[in-house]
Formats: sequence, C-alpha cells, structure tokens
Amino acid sequence: MVIGILLLTGYAAHAVGKRTDVPRVTLLLLLGLISGPYLLDLVPQNIEEWFPFVAHMALGMVGFLLGESFYGKNLKFTGRVVLWISIAQTLVVALLVFIVLFISGVGIAISLILAGIAPATDPAATIDLVQERKAKGTLTNTLLGVVALDDAWGIILFNVMLILVEGLMNGIVANMLFLYILCEILGAGLLGVILGVPMAWLTGRIKRGEPTLLEAAGFVFIC
Repeated sequence: MVIGILLLTGYAAHAVGKRTDVPRVTLLLLLGLISGPYLLDLVPQNIEEWFPFVAHMALGMVGFLLGESFYGKNLKFTGRVVLWISIAQTLVVALLVFIVLFISGVGIAISLILAGIAPATDPAATIDLVQERKAKGTLTNTLLGVVALDDAWGIILFNVMLILVEGLMNGIVANMLFLYILCEILGAGLLGVILGVPMAWLTGRIKRGEPTLLEAAGFVFIC
C-alpha cells in the first residue's frame, strides 16, 4: 500500500505540474515536507527505515541515466567545457564556504568538513526536470555532464578534507585514512569498469540494441 501510494503521489505531482508549469520535483519536495515528521507525520516509523536503501537505489539509477550525457559524440562538443565548469564550481564553492565559516569563528576542522560537503548538488532533481521538459541540445548536455561530474569531484574533495582534518588531529590516523580513501576511489573506478563494459554492451552502447529496464536495473542493483 505504501509503495502504491508513493507511486501514485508521484504521478499526481506530474499531472499537476503539467497544468501549473510548476516542476514536479518541486511539488514532490513539498509533499514530502508536508507528510514528513515535522508537519503531518503521515509516514509510519517502520517505513522510514526503508528510506536509506531506497535512496541508494534511486541515486544509482540517476547515475546510470546521467551516463547518457557522457556519450562519445556529446563529449566531442561539451567534454572540455563540462570538465572545467565542474572543477571550477567545486573549488570556488568549497573555498567560499571555508572562508565564510572560518571568518565567522567556526573551527578550522568543521570549516574544512562543511567546505567539502558544500559542492554536492542534487542530480535527481536536475535530470527529472530535464526529462519532464524534454529538453535537448548542447546546453542540456553540458548541464547534465556538470551535475554528474561535480558530485564526483565533491566526493573526492570531501575525502581530501577528511584527511586534512585527521592530519590536524592525529598524523598516524591520517595516513591510514589516506590509504583507505585511495582504495575506495580506485575501487569505485575498478567497479565501474567491471560493470560498465558489460552494461554498455547489453544496453546498446557498444553494439546495436535497445536498452531494456530489466538489464539496466539488474546492473544498477548489482552495483
């Protein structure tokens, strides 16, 4: 019942958005806020335990869909622009947040951690709006590429900030943390190759074929 209600609520937001020109993702955020624990508290507590798992699955699917913006033909036109915009956005946001917090009297450790978190964006909202409006073209491809990459840079930057904070606290722990984070980043890249090649082959990226929900969802869940 809960899953059915959630899906129909999403469809209702889509229907209302088409008639009001309000993006459906905005309506969904408002519905979530209203039904959440701080207002009407409509969702049972045991159902809330599902949310981390559902969020991971949803973000995995969003990442898979964002991969379309890295299609070879698109990268020829937008690749360099996407790379530099995403790097600049990540570094500028992190630097500004760190400076403002540090000047405001927040400790250097907390300032570094929050500066590492700050560049992260919400790719789900962006890709939902693009699909809803059926937007296409160079600007759209560039936007999706930036949204996908800046989260990757944000994760790397946040890990670097963690190492810096641990280094300020304890040098030995920082060295161990550096090796752990290096393994995490390299391991993620290796996992991407191991799963990405057969996924690309089966979903029509390498050979002719029509991607289906079954194989795409299967690989996303395995990942």
